[in-house]
Amino acid sequence: MSMPMAAIPDRSADASLLRAARLLSLRMARNQELVHCHQHFLSPVIKLGEEKTYQPWEKATCPAVVVKAQDLLFRSGLSFKPIFNEIEDAGGIRKYLGFDGHIILSSIMRDQTILGFTPESYAKMIHVLKPDYYLTPDGETYSGEEHLSKYEINRILEDTDYLLRECPESKPIGLVKGCNVAQIGEHAEALLGRGLYFFAFHAGDYICRGDETSIMQATMFAKHIREKVPWLLVYGVGAGRNLVRFRFADGFVTQSHYINALNGKKLVNGRWLRLSRAVTHDDVQDNLAALEDVLISLDTQTGLKPWLAEEIVPCLATTRKQVNEVGGLVLPGAD
Repeated sequence: MSMPMAAIPDRSADASLLRAARLLSLRMARNQELVHCHQHFLSPVIKLGEEKTYQPWEKATCPAVVVKAQDLLFRSGLSFKPIFNEIEDAGGIRKYLGFDGHIILSSIMRDQTILGFTPESYAKMIHVLKPDYYLTPDGETYSGEEHLSKYEINRILEDTDYLLRECPESKPIGLVKGCNVAQIGEHAEALLGRGLYFFAFHAGDYICRGDETSIMQATMFAKHIREKVPWLLVYGVGAGRNLVRFRFADGFVTQSHYINALNGKKLVNGRWLRLSRAVTHDDVQDNLAALEDVLISLDTQTGLKPWLAEEIVPCLATTRKQVNEVGGLVLPGAD
């Protein structure tokens, strides 16, 4: 049985107040550790080289954005694309993008690229981009391939040790890999033993297969990780029903907002509609804002509203102007 999409929030004064409070809280989180973000957040992938995906913070909260190492590499993984040099010349990824929030460098990539991408190249990329966080290395771990998966996890751990030594200026996020629950747990525990606090799981590998069994397997793996670790980011979630499935996570990474847009689809009132014109930058960012609305609705339905009432809403009496400036909203009773 398919899971219903979370309802899109209405634009009543109360809903607008909650959205504005959330917006202020998440924007403030840009200057804090992600661990201090007390609510779900949605981090969009920016596809480097595709300008329609740039500046997602224009229409969404974006306490963090994600850039992919894969976009900086040729398919073999052996060499960098010219855009890597452009980012280096700009002084790092923050200056290149013009973003003041957290930047996460993702190691998730196609298998062919994994084979040629060495830990030395990854360390160089981290030094040049200067991201706030980076995902530990990716690997080939598939169901039924227990021996290959075990080999890959051992390699990943060796590469992780190298990165921890060579890249102390950026914080690691442990990308947990494995072909079964036992391997998933062992890898998570090995990363915990290395002092990692932040963790990630690539659910998109399973969701993209489209069958219920794969999605249930991803949910089981992610829950198993979350029971072991203090903080979990689920990568590759871009539909309301999957935000509901993985609501035990602390945050989500999505790229469906731009993949669907570039395929001519726009999210309107919870439904993907086909566009009959050329896709624009606004279409991509409108999709992201619509997905965030689903997440806001989910948070409100599952107990965020009392938290906001206790910790955020009382502050609005003296910060309404700030909220309006940040969120572009006219709040009830605003000066």
